[in-house]
Amino acid sequence: MKQALIFMFTLSLLGCASQDIVTLPDSSPQANDLRDLDQDGVIEAREQCDNTLTGALINNYGCSDAREINKRMKLNVLFANNSSYVQPRYYADIEKLAEFMDNYPGTFVTIEGHASAVGAADKNRILSQSRLKPSQRY
Repeated sequence: MKQALIFMFTLSLLGCASQDIVTLPDSSPQANDLRDLDQDGVIEAREQCDNTLTGALINNYGCSDAREINKRMKLNVLFANNSSYVQPRYYADIEKLAEFMDNYPGTFVTIEGHASAVGAADKNRILSQSRLKPSQRY
């Protein structure tokens, strides 16, 4: 039995050696451009929308419905002296800004609170911070 296995193994090795060796050409031309220049995950051969926004959801052709929005809104809320109470006349403007932020959840907002130069610096710093809090809560 052992001799039969050795004989069959030897025959199988001889069969492999009798086949021709095929050599491939050194290089073959690349049919498509496989680069991804705008780094959206779609190769240039399939790309239909260049320069998509980074991080935007795209289809198989590199296109997205996302558009960059450059909109600036200025909200100027004035306070009474030594007060952080937001007067009702500003509610509509604050609501408009809040709606904009709801519609565009990736919006960055800068909120600044200021106090007058009159009075002690420590007291004005605390007053500025307390004026920010109502806006942040909204």
